[in-house]
Amino acid sequence: RANFFYTVFCSGGGLSVFIVILSTVFVYEDFSSGFAKNIFSVHRRGVSYLLSKSAAMLCAVTGFLVFGTLFTQLLVTLFRMPLAAGTLSDFARYFFQAWLTVVALAVQNVFFVVWTRSIAVSMILSFCCAGGVFGIVLGSVGKLFRLDLVRFTLAGACAGDGLNVFSAVVCLCWIGVYLFLGTWALRRRDI
Repeated sequence: RANFFYTVFCSGGGLSVFIVILSTVFVYEDFSSGFAKNIFSVHRRGVSYLLSKSAAMLCAVTGFLVFGTLFTQLLVTLFRMPLAAGTLSDFARYFFQAWLTVVALAVQNVFFVVWTRSIAVSMILSFCCAGGVFGIVLGSVGKLFRLDLVRFTLAGACAGDGLNVFSAVVCLCWIGVYLFLGTWALRRRDI
């Protein structure tokens, strides 16, 4: 059941699509309504803004994952699907991997909105990254040079079966990179 849950909500892209839409609209509204000017006129630190938006997305992801887990258990029970029950540690592992990869995608999407200030461009970039298009292109280029570059992307970290240390480190590194780039974009561009 844990593997079924992870396949439906994470590998299938449902959670990625949800967080792409939510985070893009959530941050874009600050800039389109002028609320960002009020925030930065009082508190100019871009890192705290990015962290607060990322924390809000973290809460949304956690809520969605808890709902998804309970919903999966309900469906399996109601329809008597012939799936192995799975252990609590299996669910915890899949839950943590889904949570970490989708939080990284949310931080990435926050950066895209801060950088482009366009909802359309941010959505396109977000869907290309979350949907694995960027990973496929990078994988094709990597094959020319006999390099496995996909595993260093968020899509590659999300595609693995179960959490491992390498995919967790990849997600944490990308979170750091996008927080740095988002802070840089907020300093370089006029609010």
